[in-house]
Amino acid sequence: MLLKIDTLACIKRNEVSLASRRWRRPTVKSDGRLRTTGGELRIDEVPPVTSRAITNVDAAAELDCEWDRLKPNVRKLKNLELTISHETWYSLSVRGRAVLAQPKATGPA
Repeated sequence: MLLKIDTLACIKRNEVSLASRRWRRPTVKSDGRLRTTGGELRIDEVPPVTSRAITNVDAAAELDCEWDRLKPNVRKLKNLELTISHETWYSLSVRGRAVLAQPKATGPA
């Protein structure tokens, strides 16, 4: 899928108006249309862009949308005491590291 469902929802709410991808070759073209599970998107333009041309504001808008999708899962882990909240990031708690260290179940015997 070219765009994740959560990103499509952000586009629909006008929270995202620009998407960037790293391609070997473009799979969409300027003035084209893209059919998605959330509807049809109009592609205004597909200019080649260097990573330096992407502004912090553009990147932040994309990250905010991703964070909105991730936040409920981080909160679930925190409620299970598997993560520790810091001012701007999260880390695994001792309990979280212990859970990760356990051997994975192999399924029904």
